[in-house]
Amino acid sequence: MQVLQVLLLQVLQVPELLLQVLQVLLLQVLQVPELLLQVLQVLQVQELQFS
Repeated sequence: MQVLQVLLLQVLQVPELLLQVLQVLLLQVLQVPELLLQVLQVLQVQELQFS
């Protein structure tokens, strides 16, 4: 029975880990557009300087 309990605890911990990973991934994905926007802005400024 103890083994079953341990297994259950392990299985219950998995979703939490998955949720944490998903949260981190989501934050990363949400940060990407900001980075892209910054890069685009810099590129635009450079284009203006060159032209």
